[in-house]
Order: sequence, then structure tokens, then C-alpha cells
Amino acid sequence: GGCTFHVLDVMCWRGYLLYDCDAEFRQFWLHSKLAEWAAEAPAMSSPGAPTFAPVPFAEASSAAILQAYQGPAPYPKDG
Repeated sequence: GGCTFHVLDVMCWRGYLLYDCDAEFRQFWLHSKLAEWAAEAPAMSSPGAPTFAPVPFAEASSAAILQAYQGPAPYPKDG
């Protein structure tokens, strides 16, 4: 199978510049567009083609930071 690229952020999508947008909107856009693309991808992709997955996003609040440190994670925590 193909490899998976994990996407942290999006600054441009098909000619739409997102440089001046805040991070929360860019995350919304990223998740929305990757979901749309994934729905179309099976019909368009070739075997072994890479896939793209968004990296989980959390808001920068005290509660979210506490949850990140204390809650479960699907990967080993560093630190």
C-alpha cells in the first residue's frame, strides 16, 4: 500500500490562500477538505497512492492542555 502523510496545517488549497486566516479556521478547512478529498479519492486514486490524514487539533486552553497531558493518546507520549 501507499504511505500516509500527516498534515499539520494548510496555507493554500487549490489556489485559495489561507495565510491571513486564523489557525482555528485553517484547521476547520483542513479537516473539511481532507474529508471531501477522501470521499472522492477511492474513485480517483491508483493502487499504492499516498493518503493524507490530519493531525489531531486541540484548542490552546487550560482544559485542553490538561486533557492532552492526562488523557489517553493513540501514541507514546514524550515527556
